[in-house]
Amino acid sequence: MNAKTIRPFIPSIDFEISKSFYKELGFRITYEEEKMVILTLGEVSFFLQDAYVQLWAENTMIQLFVDDLEGLYDIALELQKKYENIKLKEIHTPHYGKTFHLIGPAGVLWHMMEYNRKKNWIINSFFILIMKFKLYSSWISTTATPYKWNIATLKPTESSFSIQTEYMSSNQLELYAIHHLH
Repeated sequence: MNAKTIRPFIPSIDFEISKSFYKELGFRITYEEEKMVILTLGEVSFFLQDAYVQLWAENTMIQLFVDDLEGLYDIALELQKKYENIKLKEIHTPHYGKTFHLIGPAGVLWHMMEYNRKKNWIINSFFILIMKFKLYSSWISTTATPYKWNIATLKPTESSFSIQTEYMSSNQLELYAIHHLH
């Protein structure tokens, strides 16, 4: 079996404002009901719902690969001036590729990435390897040098946000998850 695409559902605080925002970002409405639309850009799409749960919205992250990252960033910069609660982190190039981060009208965090077929394939393969590695974390944590997890924390500011990272052992990660997710 092969997957062909994935289409997430994302929330909106104000459905009409969110529809307008995503259309101005470059998406087009390809299906519409009273409380839900499908927004499409190129070959990717998502459902935008007239529904909002703060915990869900603020813990949703979507990674979008585009062929003109600078152009998309310029559009997002203009939209930040027009729409409340839009936050941007400037274009930067961490180890996983050229990116900028955008927090949309409902608090969803978008990782906007420059599409580079060869580089992105290698990065995705690396993440798959890490995910497989995580499955064996209990075994890894009992070895002489415990595996360290890189934990990213979103720190919002008035017009942007920063991401702080820290390293934790598997045991620290379990305690962190219990404390922050319950």
